[in-house]
Amino acid sequence: MKQCLYLLLFCFLFMSCSKTETKTTSYVGPGSEYSITFNESDSTFDLTESDASLTISGSYTTLSSGFKKLTVGSVSGGGSEGPSAGDQAYGVDIPGVIFLLKPLEENSEIIPMVSKGSCPTGDFTMNWIITGIETGTVFKNECTDGVGTPKGIDALGTFSYTHSSTQGVLPKKFDICGNEFDELFDLGTIACSAGIATPADEAAAKMYLTANGGAIVKIEDDAGGSDDNDDTIIVGLPVNTVVKESLADDYIGMIMMNNPSGQDSVFLIKATVDSDAVITISEVDPDTDAAITTNFKDASATMADINQPSTGFSRGTYLVSVNNGSGGFTSITNKKISCMSNQNINGTSKNFIFCVGEDTSSDQMLNVLLISK
Repeated sequence: MKQCLYLLLFCFLFMSCSKTETKTTSYVGPGSEYSITFNESDSTFDLTESDASLTISGSYTTLSSGFKKLTVGSVSGGGSEGPSAGDQAYGVDIPGVIFLLKPLEENSEIIPMVSKGSCPTGDFTMNWIITGIETGTVFKNECTDGVGTPKGIDALGTFSYTHSSTQGVLPKKFDICGNEFDELFDLGTIACSAGIATPADEAAAKMYLTANGGAIVKIEDDAGGSDDNDDTIIVGLPVNTVVKESLADDYIGMIMMNNPSGQDSVFLIKATVDSDAVITISEVDPDTDAAITTNFKDASATMADINQPSTGFSRGTYLVSVNNGSGGFTSITNKKISCMSNQNINGTSKNFIFCVGEDTSSDQMLNVLLISK
């Protein structure tokens, strides 16, 4: 997977967002310094990407499936990497909270953006999940705990911010098996100006805070340069006690996983979560809302342990049949997965679920994000 690190901090302790009379909603995010504004009055959008001086304008529509479909009208800058007029892309959003874009390019990561905001004014805590590890790193090790037992990557955990001291720490870290790491990680003091925060002990990190309690953080690779592939990733949500029955709903979203060639792939999905916290997932054609089996089929996750390994998380296993590239499907079972969730996020009546799990075919990982319809 690409080595980028985003941190979506839905902590709900920042100022609420508001819509202007022109009915526009704006989002910002790192990666390549993305910004997008939707004009709801005439169903148009303007997207910029600062690294390549790329500007894209076009129109959008919200499909019956729930996805946003963006059509490129004009392009300026970007060199040979930019899209062309008429190209289309799909996204999913919680209006005024978060917008997630599936890029036009094949084997590209999801572009996450959050509504523009200001600096925090109080203490907050949250849960977090990673969305990328370095190539060659073992994601899961032995799922046994004890002295001398090797753990996997610290894939999930908690974050705490104290406003009086502007101090940020990671009190708890766990691998995908639920094994806890002993050491507390101190981020140092966190400086913030105009909604952009930087931890003192992570000088390469830039945190984009949102008006309604979100943020995206990019931590650049020590080697520097313009290649985002070696940056690091985390996604976070405020601590919200999981109530299984409250998550029961229909969802749309995306999966980011490794394909047989080892490259990243992003698939659009729809899902149903029942009152027993069983998640049934299908790949979807966003234009027709029909289930398809281009890359996988028969996917489901059973979240057996609720509010484990810490409040706000759920963990379990998933199974799926994956296209093997030879005209058939290979059944994968008993793969570990952990999710964090927010119910009725920011009073929108929407649920947000974000998961990390073992990849289907390697020592790497996958992510699943779901937004209720």
